[in-house]
Amino acid sequence: MKRSQVVFGITTLLLAANINFATAATTTLTAKQTTTVKAYFAAIATSVPAKIEAGKKNAAASSAAEKYLDLIQKHFTASEFFKIRDKFGNISPLIQDPKGTYKLSKNVVTLNSYFDHVDGKYSNFTFNKSGKLVDFTFTTSDGKAAKMAGNLYAATTDVTNDGIRISSGYLWKKPNGTAFTQLKITNVDAGNKSWSYAGTKYVAADGVYHTVTTKPIGCLTTKGVSYLEGITDTSPVVAVNTQSNLVLPLYSGCDGGDPNNRVITITLN
Repeated sequence: MKRSQVVFGITTLLLAANINFATAATTTLTAKQTTTVKAYFAAIATSVPAKIEAGKKNAAASSAAEKYLDLIQKHFTASEFFKIRDKFGNISPLIQDPKGTYKLSKNVVTLNSYFDHVDGKYSNFTFNKSGKLVDFTFTTSDGKAAKMAGNLYAATTDVTNDGIRISSGYLWKKPNGTAFTQLKITNVDAGNKSWSYAGTKYVAADGVYHTVTTKPIGCLTTKGVSYLEGITDTSPVVAVNTQSNLVLPLYSGCDGGDPNNRVITITLN
């Protein structure tokens, strides 16, 4: 596995609903479908946000496959943002994230990217009538598997406080039940802001608190736009059309200190 980049909280109705140990044979791809699948994963392997964005043409509009690619594209956008800015607002030349690799063999794609959370095997691809990719099964290295549809949710929120706006993104229930969250964060007119990789909590719909690790971290300078990501250490229960909360310690400045907790209420759709 290559260096981990992001992470954030996610959803769960009950693990067993969409999670299993994948052993069944995968669907045989046609020549056209093979071309589409290769193009989809080749875009991810570039680690380049613009190329990943362009790769969406291989996915059906509003499908789980398109939303998943959007999440990945935003991850690499956040990685680039924090790599080139320091706490003084200076911008350095971009050092591109290293490329990943993918391999399609016997109708199964093995992805080894620069975003550890999406690395694994992909199979059981489904397509719409136009041949666009709609959904697939994702299997992690420990053999746990789940379809993407039904496990990747729109996380709706939009709140501005003290010059920091946090708006909608995604919650993804991973095959092991942990919750990955990605939200857009905009420094509208505040001074520099930052957050720690530790200290964030995810409060599930049942009121249970879960520890969250957040990445990437860096200095969110004035007018900066990036994405806040984190993953729970344990498996939360979250149902569609319910609300949950992310408790984020937000620092004034980029040198640590005493944070103020920002409570972000999320509605799943």
